[in-house]
Amino acid sequence: MTRSKVGDHDVLVLAILGGSATPLSAYQISDIATARGSRVAVAQIYRVLERLTKKKLVRRVELLSAYMLEVEGTNAVFVCAKCRRAMGLALAGLSEALLTAATDRHLDVEKQVVELQGKCPDCSSTNMLP
Repeated sequence: MTRSKVGDHDVLVLAILGGSATPLSAYQISDIATARGSRVAVAQIYRVLERLTKKKLVRRVELLSAYMLEVEGTNAVFVCAKCRRAMGLALAGLSEALLTAATDRHLDVEKQVVELQGKCPDCSSTNMLP
């Protein structure tokens, strides 16, 4: 096994997240990397995820304590409680409305996280009676 460069870890993590149907934890990413022949410590995965999050290439899904690829133009995430799939949502005016409400109350906002949880269409349809 060869020693990889920092950029190689970024590419590896992005590829793993891009190939997953659901957000993944750092431990899951490390396990998948190891299975692919690239042993990367979980601590290194966390550093890569932090860097990719700052670059707005990856988003942390707080509800799952996991990560997914960032979808440009989205400001919210929907997470299916059954299958764990997540999708970015673009809600016009949401960020501005939240910031205005906070500013009106003299609050200093450091971070916005808007996540919705429910069932996706596939999981909702499996609960319907015939």
